[in-house]
Amino acid sequence: MRYTRPTRITIASLATVGAATATIAAAGTATALVPDYPATIEMTITNNTAYTMFLDGDYNAFGDWIVAPPKQLAPGATETVSASTWNRGGFDFEVTYGMSEDTSATFVANNYGGRTDTEGTRVDGANPLHWNIFSSVNQGSPNMIASYTILPPLR
Repeated sequence: MRYTRPTRITIASLATVGAATATIAAAGTATALVPDYPATIEMTITNNTAYTMFLDGDYNAFGDWIVAPPKQLAPGATETVSASTWNRGGFDFEVTYGMSEDTSATFVANNYGGRTDTEGTRVDGANPLHWNIFSSVNQGSPNMIASYTILPPLR
């Protein structure tokens, strides 16, 4: 004859199993979480000059580089720089390249909820009139896409 013993399941044992399951589930998913960045900037720079541009510096105080600025930009080359931010209000960054004859080109992107532009983009130094930078915003906030082309002045 087979004897079956009744099993008693208490609320305390169910609570213990439930807590252990929740802890294991949380531990398994915690490392898979990706930060939700509220804004990004993608900056495409084209060098339409006869000179190689060399990175003089960059400024990105409120974001993280996705693709950092390259150390140099050859004549005719196009490179894309991108960053994201954790700042809910938006952010900006700038990249400065040295040109010939003690001249530098600074490319600026501003990506804020009510303001998405390239204001501040400029050429500085001994010969700023030897270069033009044309910029455009192709997509606005929160995921800004901007294009910049530097070239000699049109005559």
